[in-house]
Amino acid sequence: MGSSEHQILPIGGLMRQRLGSRKPHRRLRRAAAVLACVTAFGLPAAPAAADVASVGAAQMWAGNRSARADGLAAPTNVRAETASQGIHVSWDPLVGASPSVHYAAYARPPGSTDPGFGCFQPTSEPGDRLGCTISRDLDPGAEYEVYAVAMNGVEQSAPAFAAGPVTAGGTPPAPDAPTITTVTAGRGTLTVSWDKVQFATSFTATAVATDGVSPGGTCHESAKSLSCTIKDLSAAVTYRVTVTATGLGGTSPSSAVATGVPTGVPTTPPQPPTNAPTLASDVARGETPAAGSHITVSGHGFKPGTTVEVALYSAPRVLARPVVAANGSFSATVTIPATYKGEHTFVATGTSPNGRVRYLALPVTIAAAGTGLPVTGSPVTALALFGLATVTAGGFAVFTTRRRKPRPTTA
Repeated sequence: MGSSEHQILPIGGLMRQRLGSRKPHRRLRRAAAVLACVTAFGLPAAPAAADVASVGAAQMWAGNRSARADGLAAPTNVRAETASQGIHVSWDPLVGASPSVHYAAYARPPGSTDPGFGCFQPTSEPGDRLGCTISRDLDPGAEYEVYAVAMNGVEQSAPAFAAGPVTAGGTPPAPDAPTITTVTAGRGTLTVSWDKVQFATSFTATAVATDGVSPGGTCHESAKSLSCTIKDLSAAVTYRVTVTATGLGGTSPSSAVATGVPTGVPTTPPQPPTNAPTLASDVARGETPAAGSHITVSGHGFKPGTTVEVALYSAPRVLARPVVAANGSFSATVTIPATYKGEHTFVATGTSPNGRVRYLALPVTIAAAGTGLPVTGSPVTALALFGLATVTAGGFAVFTTRRRKPRPTTA
C-alpha cells in the first residue's frame, strides 16, 4: 500500500479549530486533507460526538496503550522517533480487525488541544507492525507529542500515545531575535533576562560601554535558562545591552538595545580616556619624575564618600584608591613602579555627583630609576642662567681691575 500524509482531523476536529492559529494557511491544508480522508475512507462529513481533542469518560488509557470500553480499540505499542525530516510513528495493529479498520498517526505540541498534523495509509513495518512518517508542517528541532488512532466508518478509537515528547528531524531555521525583558544592575554587574525563543540552543548577552573606554563583557547560557549576568563592568557607566540566540540553523539577529548602569565603584578603563580634564600633581612643569619616586596627584568634582581609582598607563596599574572628601576632592601620594620609563599617563576614575563616571588624566614622562628629577624640555632657561652668571662674573672682574691703582715702576 502506498504511503501518503495529510493533516487528518479526527471526526469533528475541524469544527473546533482555533481561529488564532499561529499559521493560518495550515487550516486550509487541514480542511483539504479532511476532505481527502473522508473521500478515501468513505467517512461521513458530519462531526461525531467525540474526537481526539475531547476524549470522553468512556475512554481509558495507560502509558502508550489505549482501549475504548464501549467501542473500537486503539492501536497498541505506539512508538515515535526522530526522522530525517519530521517524525516516524509505528504501532501494532488491532488483532483480527475488520478490513474496514484504518489507522492514522498525529503529532502536536505538548499540551495542545489541537489535533495536530498527521499521516495515514501506513506501510508495513517489520514484525507485522504498521507505520508512517509525519513530515509536512512540523518545525525541525521542535518537540511534539505523538499518538495513533484506529478508525472504522463513523467510529474512532481513543488516542494511543507514544512515550515522551519527540523532536522533529530536519534542519531548523535560525532563531528569531530575542526580546529583552529586564536589565538589573548590581555591583559591577548587569543581569539580563529575555523571552523564550524557538529553535534556540544557547544565548549570548553583550554589554558595551557608551563612553567608549570602560570595559564591556558578555555572558552565555543554554536555552534552558533565560537570563545571565555580565560581570566586571564599571559602575556609573551606561551600557548598551543586546542578546542573540544560536541554534542548529544559525545565529539570530541581535535583540533591540536595552541599557543599564552598574552600581559600585567605577573601575579603571583598559585605555586612557580621551579629552579628559587634567589631573593635578606636585610635579613642576618641565620636570620628569623618576621611576621609584613619589608624587602626589589630586582632583575635584567627585561625589563625596565615593572611591577613586588612581592608575598608571599604558598597561593600567592601580596605584591608589583614595576616598573623596566632603568637598568633592581627593589627594593621593603614589609610588611610580620601578619598571616604568618613558611616556605614560596617570588616570583618576571615580563617580561624579550626578552618578556618572568621571575621569581625570595627566600625561607624564618618567625617567629611569635613580636619576632624580632632571630638567627636561628646552634648555634655554638653564643656558640663560649660565650666561647671566658668566656675564656678571666678567663684569665684576673688569670693575675691580679698573679701580686697582697701577704700581710705580722701579728703575
